[in-house]
Amino acid sequence: MDGGLLVEPGTERRRWWLLFALLAVAASCWSLGAPLMTGHDESSQAVRSAAAARGEVLGVPVPLWENSVVAVQVPEAYGEAASVGDCFLGEPYEWFLEAPLNPPGRGACPQLDGSRHEVGVQTNQQRHPPIYPAVLGLPSLVFPDQLGVYLMRLVGSVVCAALLASGLVTAARFPRPRLAAVAALAALTPEIVYVAATMNTAGLETAAAFGLWMAALALAVGPAPPDARLVRRAGVALVALCVARPLSPAFAVAALVVAAVLAGADRRRVLWARRDVRL
Repeated sequence: MDGGLLVEPGTERRRWWLLFALLAVAASCWSLGAPLMTGHDESSQAVRSAAAARGEVLGVPVPLWENSVVAVQVPEAYGEAASVGDCFLGEPYEWFLEAPLNPPGRGACPQLDGSRHEVGVQTNQQRHPPIYPAVLGLPSLVFPDQLGVYLMRLVGSVVCAALLASGLVTAARFPRPRLAAVAALAALTPEIVYVAATMNTAGLETAAAFGLWMAALALAVGPAPPDARLVRRAGVALVALCVARPLSPAFAVAALVVAAVLAGADRRRVLWARRDVRL
């Protein structure tokens, strides 16, 4: 690729697969290495995902919480979700070392064990759109315990890695691709990979926003004419961002407005003339 000219499809595809593999491995290491339920709001997010995968989207409001907390029916293992996270985020070593001195029932951190029997568990994540939580929760339909939770994390890692790889590979479409690549890598902080590796809709939001900003700006200021691959890349990131969290559509609009302003009148006419862009 020279001076931001259009990359050959085969070359770009190979770069995407390489970046996807690297990001998926990095995120999966976080998924498997970080203690369960220690991510941001992960216990409530896990309960929400398991419920959404079973078709329970709204839940039952819990009295005294003004609809900010609902109860949903999920496998009994998720009843320990909050306790598992609190244990590791508190003083886990004391839990283990003082196990002989603890009262009965205390000692090692609780485990996410249980059968398919469903119980009522509370979550405060019911306001998020249900599509992504339902996708994350699919493994819990087969594995309703700890294994299913790890698989849920890995599903999120793969989805977010694909969006992040699309954003990184798009750096080659800018007038100064090396500078764009440096800027993209600076924006892709370890926190983004970590959040993507835990069960959190913020992982999808940040990964999709990254992919959308890169693709939209490349369409707006890239030296080569817009092509279908880049339009599809922007479209996928746009849809993923809009279904991530309640405020995500506003972030999507901001990205599109900035790209439209930077594009200039001639570029905007070229883009709007394309059927796939309007679609």
